Amino acid sequence: MKILFTTHYIDNNGWYDYFKTNSTQPYRISYPLKISYGLRFLKQNIPSIEILEFPTWQQYEAKLAEGFDVAGFSFHTSSTNRVLKMIDFAREKGVPQIWGGNYGAANPFIADRFDKVWKGYCEFEIAEHLGHKIETLIHPPLVDQWWIKPLPFRVQRVAQLQTQRGCPMQCTFCQTPSFAPKPTKVPIESIDRVLGWYKKNGVDWVAILDENFGTFSEHTEQVVELLRKHRLFWSVQTRYENALKHLDHWSRSYLMGVGIGIECVDPEVLKSWKKKLVPGSILHLKEELYKRDRYIWGYYMIGNERATYESTIEEIETVYNYGFGFVQTTALTPYPDTALWDEIDNKYGIFEKNWDKFDTKHLTWNHPNMAPWQVEKLLDYAFLRMNDWKRFSGFIRSIYKSYSKHLGSYAKGLALINSFPVKSYLNPIFPPFFPDKNR
Repeated sequence: MKILFTTHYIDNNGWYDYFKTNSTQPYRISYPLKISYGLRFLKQNIPSIEILEFPTWQQYEAKLAEGFDVAGFSFHTSSTNRVLKMIDFAREKGVPQIWGGNYGAANPFIADRFDKVWKGYCEFEIAEHLGHKIETLIHPPLVDQWWIKPLPFRVQRVAQLQTQRGCPMQCTFCQTPSFAPKPTKVPIESIDRVLGWYKKNGVDWVAILDENFGTFSEHTEQVVELLRKHRLFWSVQTRYENALKHLDHWSRSYLMGVGIGIECVDPEVLKSWKKKLVPGSILHLKEELYKRDRYIWGYYMIGNERATYESTIEEIETVYNYGFGFVQTTALTPYPDTALWDEIDNKYGIFEKNWDKFDTKHLTWNHPNMAPWQVEKLLDYAFLRMNDWKRFSGFIRSIYKSYSKHLGSYAKGLALINSFPVKSYLNPIFPPFFPDKNR
């Protein structure tokens, strides 16, 4: 079988812009859409398939013209409309089978558009379906170029790492409990191999992508030792209790910063979301990180069902006073195939039919106390308040400080981040996949 896996198409040169359309912030955190982590894992472990990452429509048309038995689509909910257009075109061109994967394909409202839906991290299942056998999962190189605008800083040596996949927590707003409820480990030997490759090829900073770093204690400590061995700086998303327990060891092993889910400051809402969180412990973690010259960022959602316009302004002020270096703010968005979707749809109704709006930047359901324009206005205010220029620039300086402390001087820290010219990413020197001597 000749198989093509692709992401949604983009318009010309696509960029992921975190602030997107909901903020009047003069600065941006963004990166060009060049690689799909999920497709890279598939290609790395099933070499016979072909992948197409964030193509333009013209590139997609040209590739499909080569003739394929299967067109597979990996996407998120907010990209659904584009993928449905791509599916229609593939059917029109006579592609016999259409497959779907990633969170977007778990949407039951579009299940009839696919001949087969793959749920979760499924390299082994797809390989078996194709008559292949994966002996051990190989982690591919995943290197991005991050930009902070309008500052002249290009954080270009940023690699991504997955050490485990899935999460055992049952937060009702999250798609992972349905997508990958049983966590699995990425083999230590595979992690060691990709970290060695990163170091050899000039990467200095590794961003760990795990949904919840630290689920497997022994495995986690082995990963930390590898990061220390390869002398790589790293940042991670984890629970506060994991970070507090291991903070001294992690800091000695080149930890730069920690991301924590704040989500909401209303205890009753957190309880209803099954989010096990103690705000006081988060603040304790912040202080401990700051003592060690490390930084912290948070994830926060506005628009829970108990919130009003006025109470949200008060809550934003509370989160601001937490003193985090950066807070990623989103609007509470129920997604198909989550417990929150069922609860909100039954209780209030979900009015939005345009999947483009399921991007965490819009109100998609009948909120009892706020209109859509109010949520979007509050979202912009939250960006401006919690990430004002003084605090945001301090956050960037803290990153430099973390670099510089280990490198011996502030100048070296600046040089490390801003060393490569722009073309270094557009003409990558990194081979896309590991050669496997066993194949």
